[in-house]
Amino acid sequence: MGLDNSVDKMISVCTTATMRPEILKKTFESFYRHMFLFADTKLYINIDPAGCERKYYSNALVEIDSIVYKYFDDVEYRIPTFDTGGSFPKAFIWVCSQPKTEYFFFLEDDWELLRPADLNEMINIMDNNPDLALLRLPRWGSKDVCRQWNKREIPWNGEFFELPDDMKCGLGFSGNPSLIRTSWMKKVLSHVSPDRDPEKQIKGRNALFLTAYRFGIFQHQNEERAISDIGSHWRTERKLKKDNKFRFVTWEKY
Repeated sequence: MGLDNSVDKMISVCTTATMRPEILKKTFESFYRHMFLFADTKLYINIDPAGCERKYYSNALVEIDSIVYKYFDDVEYRIPTFDTGGSFPKAFIWVCSQPKTEYFFFLEDDWELLRPADLNEMINIMDNNPDLALLRLPRWGSKDVCRQWNKREIPWNGEFFELPDDMKCGLGFSGNPSLIRTSWMKKVLSHVSPDRDPEKQIKGRNALFLTAYRFGIFQHQNEERAISDIGSHWRTERKLKKDNKFRFVTWEKY
């Protein structure tokens, strides 16, 4: 099941989640099976109350707790109360500021890993490229080159697909599952406000932290996609949307 090699370094896993146990279970099961099975991991998880009625809140937390401890032994939680409400920027800042490991894996709660992805290989690439800020998993298949969000072709550099300099600010950072250099993220977080979507901020006024580093997509040539977004249908069913897609702070009903 999954990869047959152990992972040499401890890796922190940082997860932003909402009250959707069935989605979280699918995400954690797929990443455990295809990536974390032989890894020494510590999970930092923020669980915002979005997506759950008050009367189901306590039961949902119990269910989430059982899922979390099925896949991770070492866990630290941040759980805003139902009345306090959630905030994606605050959740992001908290989970990404916790790791003490050299690298951490950023994993929002609504991604399914579709095939094995070699965490050791990702770590080795990061070790060998000290100016590489992150490697993210691909949502689309590759050929000799790869594409992201239907943008222009991203070239293969012999180890991974590397974003050209003029694409770093637009595509260097995203919420895709990614192995991230902790020291880079801590520099970025010192300039991230809890009042706006972190991704938009990192791509905006923090462009210095994008242009000075390199960014990659962990995928071989002519390889299928690795991840699938499994949260969109859940949001549609519950009539939840981002309060403002450009200033995303929390969820709201529509």
